[in-house]
Amino acid sequence: LRPLGTTTDGQTIFQVEDGGCVVLQRPDFTFDNYDIGLPFQMLSDPELLGITWKNGTVNNAQYNHADYGGCGPTNCYAVRTEEILKPTTRLVEAGKTNNGEIIYGLKDPNDKEYTDFLAASGYGADGHKMTMTELVSGHGIFYWKDPFNRWVRFTRTDFFPQAECGKPVIYLYPEKEMSVHVSVGLKGVMSVSEPAHGAHGWDVIAKTDGTVVNVADGKTYPNLFWEGTGVQYEIPKQGFVIRGTEADTWLTKTLATIGFTARESAEFREFWVPRLPKTPYLFVTFVPQENFDRDAPLLITPRPDSISRVFMEYRGLEAPISVVPLTLPKIVRKGFSVVEWGGALR
Repeated sequence: LRPLGTTTDGQTIFQVEDGGCVVLQRPDFTFDNYDIGLPFQMLSDPELLGITWKNGTVNNAQYNHADYGGCGPTNCYAVRTEEILKPTTRLVEAGKTNNGEIIYGLKDPNDKEYTDFLAASGYGADGHKMTMTELVSGHGIFYWKDPFNRWVRFTRTDFFPQAECGKPVIYLYPEKEMSVHVSVGLKGVMSVSEPAHGAHGWDVIAKTDGTVVNVADGKTYPNLFWEGTGVQYEIPKQGFVIRGTEADTWLTKTLATIGFTARESAEFREFWVPRLPKTPYLFVTFVPQENFDRDAPLLITPRPDSISRVFMEYRGLEAPISVVPLTLPKIVRKGFSVVEWGGALR
């Protein structure tokens, strides 16, 4: 934590260094997280900002002020230091807020920040391929200096696809049939679950073949699954570039190397292959398990002997790129084992 200032009653305001979050310490030594009330937010829609651009047009787009990666935001504020941003050489006035503050844009239309944004996102929220002209002319990125003298980056909400953790599927493999309680301690919002996860998770009879009987309704399910937001991670730069038409073949081979069973592989590919971008090439990688153990921990009783969580990330490519190959994760099956797979659903 780094002190940012004080409240009118003398409490110290802190910034969480790795996420830009603004917090106050409570008397019990826990912390409350606060959002800054932007002075140019429109009352009708907090994501709609009151800005008049330099060309005289009034903003009608929604923006957010966090960096996005994984299944939701990776921080509270996309804060950039002066050393990294170099505002005196890279920024130029782009407009003013409805309370007279200056909004800054990137001076160079070919700035690396634009190209990196396109490389990471690639497609707009409506699924079309984003162009540099659209990004620049549409004020896709701008900066504002907040009350704490921090440079905060804003990005247009409709200029990149939102994501959630798509159908993480959980298989329980006990050595003998047994009663098991499972819950996902998700930091974000669980949007879908089957059977219903509810506030307390699942109580099931787990069978050795991975199927479960849900105690609440007495029905048999092939696995447990959920979807939701709140898992934070940066997409690994290491990975693999494959032809889009060869995705199923490549995944069949790769999942076998990771340690998927034939059934797990078939169910993974049945769900994900149709949802991959229909582009000539694909970049595919796998996110480290520690991200999910941190933001969506699996709480299982009795405790498994091994838990393996495999999560795929991807983006469409119009042409192949050079990447460093990723060391593939490995599924461990020991005693009472648990296997989970999923991906970013856009």
